[in-house]
Amino acid sequence: SSGTVNSSSGTVNSSSGTVDSSSRTVNSPPGTVNSSSRTVNSPSGTVNSSSRTVNSPSGTVNSSSGTVNSPSGTVN
Repeated sequence: SSGTVNSSSGTVNSSSGTVDSSSRTVNSPPGTVNSSSRTVNSPSGTVNSSSRTVNSPSGTVNSSSGTVNSPSGTVN
């Protein structure tokens, strides 16, 4: 496959940012495999955001980054 399989995205309960939004791309050999990103409870910045890319043969493998509890900036 060379596209996006089993992808879902949603935005829930956003006051002025993006809250509980998730997107996933699964089983794309020449792109991103099993990647997910989520941003939760952000009043004016990014809170509890994580992104992960796993098992990508030609990209990034098993990388994770997170930003937690930032009211108007980036923390942690």
